[in-house]
Amino acid sequence: MLDVLKPNGSVLLLGDDAVVRGALEAGVSFSSTYPGTPVSEVGDLFCQISKETGVHFEYCANEKVAAEVAAGVAFSGLRSIVSFKHFGFNVASDSIFPLAYHGVKGGMVIVFSDDPNCWSSGQSEQDTRFFAKIGHMPMLEPSNSQEVKDFTKYAFDLSEKYNMPVLLRLTTRIAYGKTMVKLGPIKKGKALGTGKFSNSDKWSTMPPKIIERHAELHEIIEKLEKESSNSGFNKILNGNKGGVGLIASGVSYTCCLEACDRLGLKLPIMKLSFYPYPKKDIAKFIKEYDLKEVLTVEEIEDFIEQQVKQVVAEEGMQVKVIGKELIQPWGEMRSEKIIYALGKMLGIEIPEEKKTPVDVFKRDPILCPGCPHRASFWNIKQTMGAEAVYGGDIGCYILGIFDPINMQDYIVSMGSGTGIAHGIHRATGKTVVAFMGDSTFFHSGLPEIANAVYNQSDMIIIVLDNGITAMTGQQPNPGAGIKCEENAPKLSIEEICRAMGAEVAVVNPFATKKMQETLKEMKDKKGVRVIVSRQPCRLMFMRNAKKNKIKVPVYYIDQKLCKKCGKCNEYGCPAIHYDKKKDMYYIDENMCWGCSVCSQICPYGAIKAKPEQKE
Repeated sequence: MLDVLKPNGSVLLLGDDAVVRGALEAGVSFSSTYPGTPVSEVGDLFCQISKETGVHFEYCANEKVAAEVAAGVAFSGLRSIVSFKHFGFNVASDSIFPLAYHGVKGGMVIVFSDDPNCWSSGQSEQDTRFFAKIGHMPMLEPSNSQEVKDFTKYAFDLSEKYNMPVLLRLTTRIAYGKTMVKLGPIKKGKALGTGKFSNSDKWSTMPPKIIERHAELHEIIEKLEKESSNSGFNKILNGNKGGVGLIASGVSYTCCLEACDRLGLKLPIMKLSFYPYPKKDIAKFIKEYDLKEVLTVEEIEDFIEQQVKQVVAEEGMQVKVIGKELIQPWGEMRSEKIIYALGKMLGIEIPEEKKTPVDVFKRDPILCPGCPHRASFWNIKQTMGAEAVYGGDIGCYILGIFDPINMQDYIVSMGSGTGIAHGIHRATGKTVVAFMGDSTFFHSGLPEIANAVYNQSDMIIIVLDNGITAMTGQQPNPGAGIKCEENAPKLSIEEICRAMGAEVAVVNPFATKKMQETLKEMKDKKGVRVIVSRQPCRLMFMRNAKKNKIKVPVYYIDQKLCKKCGKCNEYGCPAIHYDKKKDMYYIDENMCWGCSVCSQICPYGAIKAKPEQKE
């Protein structure tokens, strides 16, 4: 039995897993997502346990759709939960922001995770807490897996009490940190098909009612502030009076505990977990401990700092609030950052090793051995040249920004590579090559291609179709033909593109000569040309090969034939190495996943499949 399904006791859970357990204890009926790290595991776990628990789960085409489907379930009186990363919230915000105005009937919880330090994000280091203020919605921010579980369960009740969605904000270290969780009883959710939707006028949010509802929301925020004060989620850790105090949230609170312990300090700490924050409680904390200075500790921006400064100003307190001038508003929180700030505030001499985060060895991320995207990049560069303009996008192929590929001149958001390519073409007259993955194609690529065709653009769009949403953990998409290990309708990328009026070709990136010939043909044409480069994700392929006991060829370099030209090394496969001492190129056979591209690249025929595994 999975730990998340145990009936009682205590278990060690990831924050993501604790979200699922909390929802199960709340009697959730429906879960949806578009996968995005650091919260991909929430949807994946719901998918895994869907049949056993009766909770219906869906991978959706994008985050906006996922939020809308969950909202429809909540409109009908059933409890729903939707999850995505911070950038996914951006996509879904068009539909999420009106939901507080619109209202929900069943509890609806929106789980999102920010990614300080951009461990799994490439576009920006976004702080999404401000969306709670913009959207007039309550937000809970846990600091460990136990709180994740408890807050998730509570969020459904809170949502139904105020008839609006409740936000649950995680960050990377909370989503992927493991702490012990005391379990409560699992509650069976209402079955799909039992919901009831009322088409009464309460669902109408057009003016003038929308203005009236806006006024109501501000009244509700005041009620939620009292709810926050009474929830017990905002906690105070006792400390010395008359000096410095700390106010923190999420994982930053845990870092405060560690920093004070390492410095041997007993400072009062207030943990804020429920937005809107209780202003009276903040003022009471500052007054009771007779604080002269307050250090606000948070990832990433000054969200709490602004609130605390407002309280201090309104109360007329002579207290200095310090935040981002000592703890920079970028990167994830580390106890060393807090130690440095406290050293400055308290006039303590801090040893360098205590105040400076340890820097770990850094290297550029790389595509897997045998990745078809690497082969696609290689073939395109051989045909289009290194000087062509290449539009990047979001997926595994984002790694094309690094050496030795260097074929992503800009990356903004999912699907945007094609839209920006059209703008560059309009401005420069150049034909841009734009990349997008199969999951991105269904997520947001369709309107980009439709726009390019409609506005008679001139571009080449490469759809890198590896048959799965690989970057976030190999979740299915509408082109995969599966959903939660069940068969599903398989949408054809090439047929959709032809229906929109684009010229289309389908190629195999591992057949280098043939793909390059097709690319040359397309290069000489005009208009919107779509090339679907299709080969399954090699990691998925290798896992299936192992499972089905299929032999995969392993390649080696025949040193007698090798001329040391270095062509194979330019390809950038992590299985190919150069030994400086021996002045030789070789393939690490333990890393070779048998794509065969290196053997096609070698101009001297020196790279061969091992005879005993040759197919």
